[in-house]
Formats: sequence, structure tokens, C-alpha cells
Amino acid sequence: MKTTLDVSIIIVSYNVASLLDECLRSVFERVEDGLAVETIVVDNASSDNSPQLIKEKFPQVKLIENEHNLGFPCGCNQGLRAAQGRYLFFLNPDAKLEPSALASLVKLLEERPQAGIVGPMLRYGDGSLQSNRRRFPGRVLALVESTTLQLRRPFKNWQALDRFYMKDMPVDYVQKVDWLVGAAFLVRRDVIEQIGGLDERFFMYSEEVDFCRRAALRNWECWYTPDAVVTHQEGQSSVQNKPQRYINFNASKVTYFRKWYGPLFAEFLRFWLLALYILEYAEEGIKLLLRHKPELRRERLAIFRQVLASGLRPY
Repeated sequence: MKTTLDVSIIIVSYNVASLLDECLRSVFERVEDGLAVETIVVDNASSDNSPQLIKEKFPQVKLIENEHNLGFPCGCNQGLRAAQGRYLFFLNPDAKLEPSALASLVKLLEERPQAGIVGPMLRYGDGSLQSNRRRFPGRVLALVESTTLQLRRPFKNWQALDRFYMKDMPVDYVQKVDWLVGAAFLVRRDVIEQIGGLDERFFMYSEEVDFCRRAALRNWECWYTPDAVVTHQEGQSSVQNKPQRYINFNASKVTYFRKWYGPLFAEFLRFWLLALYILEYAEEGIKLLLRHKPELRRERLAIFRQVLASGLRPY
């Protein structure tokens, strides 16, 4: 596809109007001269007046309004179909570009023809470093990572987790990685044309590791550069519904392992995760009986009941 646009920025938003305002302001303040950029916002049926905010304050934005929340991958794919840039930049609405971030990402792809995906250094609002680089997960890691076991002995200092989060590699130099957190990453259009967009079987979470893995199978490289910095207020859309956040994360995890490791392991993983939530539910119940922070215990018990009721079935 021939185009005169350098970058299409695609933002999928849900009920984070104030953060979306900051995000878009950072986009229009930080986009460097010499880059021809378009910005596309896909609104997933927000009820906080986000579309009106865009129309009034950012009329240059190409706005796509959904009647229902279709999920993150579906929203990204809607943005892709409307995008005309040589590069596609997926940016979360709770993220902000720092100076020269986009130009640095574009520069890396232009200098490395085999690089198909590149992501920045992520920082929290207070300036502290946010983990962004990852290696592809395997079966054993799936049973521990992002579960209650991760914070318990003997897994708390498990080297496999350090390798997964690439803690064995310095963060201050350009490097090839397996995959990147989906808060902000730039993709070469050729990658999309070869492997397609994000897999819509994921509603939210795990879609980026799946996308990077599919790209790797077609010999595209994924890179990280600290020369680009993005500030990310992590999880501001999903935190609005805590039980659904737990459900989405774990159901997507099961979906990922079903796709790449088969239905037998995926079903084992699903029952394993449910068993760990039963363990947590029992622990919270005991703490409630002991009157230890009872309001917190009741909140967590309510969350875990909803998680268990969902069955964590893949989409």
C-alpha cells in the first residue's frame, strides 16, 4: 500500500476521558516536524463523554464510535482498517509520549529492515521504570507467572521469572526481545499485510504476545529502544471493573496457551488457575473470620466468587 503518511497512531479507548485528553495532547505536542502523522481513536462505547471531548478539543482526530465494547484487539483492527500510514503505532489512552519518542521508534525501524515491531521504555507517572520487555512464556512458567504463586516461596526469586521479564538484561541499550507490553508499540505495515491484525479471540490481554509470536514465525524481529520513552498509567481502563479484569486476563491466558500449546494443556491450565483462586478464596475467608481488614476481605471474596463463577473459559 503506497501512502504519503508516515505514521498512523491508533488509540482504543474506554471510559478514560481525562487520561485520553492528556494522551492526545501529548501526541499533538510531541509529534516532531518532518513526520506526517494521523491519529485514530476507536471508542469502545464509553459512557464518560469521551467522544464529545474528542469532537470538541481534537477535531483533527479520526474518530470511530462503537455501540458496544468490542474489546481491545477488535478496536485495534478497526483502527488498522482506517489507517493509511507506513507505520502503525498502537498507543494506550492512559499513555503519554515524551519528547522524540515517536521519531526514535520510526528511526529504529528505518535503520533495521528486518525489525517489524519496536517499543519504547515505559515509565510510571512518578518516573519509575515499568517492565516492558519479555521472553515468550512456556508451559511451566504459565503455571506460576501472574498467579498467587509468583509472590510465594520458592517462586518469589525464581530465575525463570527473572528471565521472562528480562531482568538479566540491562534496560539502557537497544536490544532485540521476544515481545513487548502492548501499551505502546510501532509496527511496520508489511508485518500487518503478512500476518494480519490482532487476534480477536482475545478480548483484552495476551493479544500482544500472540501478535509478536506470529510475527516471529515470519522472521520479523521485535526490538526495544530506551531512546523512546512513554509514560504509562497502567490498567486505567480495566481497573474500572476488577472482577472482569481478573477474568479477562486469565481467560486470555488460557486462550493463548490453547492456540500455541493445544487444548489439553489449556484445559489443565484453566483448572489450575481456578484451583489457585479457590486457595485464595479460602485464605481470604480465614482472614475475614479473624477480623483482619474485613472490608478488604469482603471485597476480595466478592471478586474471587465472580472469577470462579466465570470458569475462566476462553472466548
